[in-house]
Amino acid sequence: MSVRSFLRPDRARRPDGQITVGAIDAVRLDALREEATGIWASAMGYPSSLIATRASLIRQHLREPDLRAVTAHESDGTLVGFAYGYRSQPGQWWHDEVHGLAERAGNGVLLDWLADCHELCELHVRPHQQGRGIGRRLAEEFLATIPARRVILSTPDSPTAAVSLYEALGMQLLAPGFVFSTDARPFAIYGIELTAR
Repeated sequence: MSVRSFLRPDRARRPDGQITVGAIDAVRLDALREEATGIWASAMGYPSSLIATRASLIRQHLREPDLRAVTAHESDGTLVGFAYGYRSQPGQWWHDEVHGLAERAGNGVLLDWLADCHELCELHVRPHQQGRGIGRRLAEEFLATIPARRVILSTPDSPTAAVSLYEALGMQLLAPGFVFSTDARPFAIYGIELTAR
């Protein structure tokens, strides 16, 4: 089942329990970089000492092709979650790491996916706000904006709420147990086919 078959674009934009989810542009994402990176660190269990470096990386990502970003805010404007991504292509760190994995493993399916896909770089919700459907709403809104035929992502390879979300959205496991050069934890690569609009 494709994600397009059950997405309801109005659902992601509708206030629900004081949370509003919607698309933003690169300028707005840049303005939210520090706050978003704090959410990233707390959601991933990374030390706050990595926030400045990650915020700088997000700034670099703002120049990537076909950037798409969505945020979730409380009624008072507090950022509670965000997601963003862009077209994956050679020369990008994540693309090259995953491409190398696929080549070493002889994973032709993953290589095919990398040929035409959008990377969902980050999708995070403040830990105290998790379990309220915010991550799902962010994912649905993000997927509804994508111009590519496929979306691919990585997530820690363990039974987490994130894995459950991605599988519930219809994403398929493309490669388990991948260890990035910058993180000792194993990650899983997931992808989803998007039907034509």
